[in-house]
Amino acid sequence: MQCPTGTVSDFSGDGHADVLGVDSSGYLWYYPNNNYALSTPTKLGHGWSTFPFVM
Repeated sequence: MQCPTGTVSDFSGDGHADVLGVDSSGYLWYYPNNNYALSTPTKLGHGWSTFPFVM
């Protein structure tokens, strides 16, 4: 999946940087970090294609 926009932060509170990204179809994805790699993404919503940045 291509991720034209995204941000890195600790969204889960576990001390490891997670990733949020928006794909070309406008879906918002959450990629949790398990301290070794990014885990399986979770689709959080749709309609994000009009947002130039995810913060």
